[in-house]
Amino acid sequence: MFQVIAFLLLLSYHQCQATEITAQKDFDISKFLGQWYGIAAQSSCPMFQQMKKDMTLPIIVYSLDKDHNIKVSIGYKTCQLIFLFTLPRPKGCQQMDAKYDTIANGHYKHNSVHGDNEVVIVMTDYSGFAMEYTKTKHEGDTCVTVKLYGRTMDMPGNVKHEFEEFNKKLGLKDDIKVFQKGEQCVPHAV
Repeated sequence: MFQVIAFLLLLSYHQCQATEITAQKDFDISKFLGQWYGIAAQSSCPMFQQMKKDMTLPIIVYSLDKDHNIKVSIGYKTCQLIFLFTLPRPKGCQQMDAKYDTIANGHYKHNSVHGDNEVVIVMTDYSGFAMEYTKTKHEGDTCVTVKLYGRTMDMPGNVKHEFEEFNKKLGLKDDIKVFQKGEQCVPHAV
């Protein structure tokens, strides 16, 4: 009996280890700052599932504020009214802003109306692509989103397979959303 319990505990430990997400080794925020295009995303979050069909390619800008905190501004366009917590969102360009608190190099957290978010930059070459993992906790539920960014609006083909495999490893089952090019909504400075 003891051996069975020990085996189950060991199995449980290995499963937890398999889902541990780590930031890119030697992540350099100064090389990461600037404008990125949201090329593709996959998520288990209900809010993302609701919004994804109506979004065009988002533009994300990472910058530092005067206190060297990370600011993130996302510009995106919605094609119709979307109800977020029963508040209507108008059509056209929208902007969301967040301040990321650093947990560790390449590992951040921030709070939003969608919940408490933990963000990890899983991999990047700084000049072509980046892959971001976000775990969101809201009202007792937890969901994850993985985003593929590019410095240009085109799919960085050299990492598409890695993006798909990473999502499979996390158990994400819904279709990958490849954002369509459309009106560019560049976020303004805040």
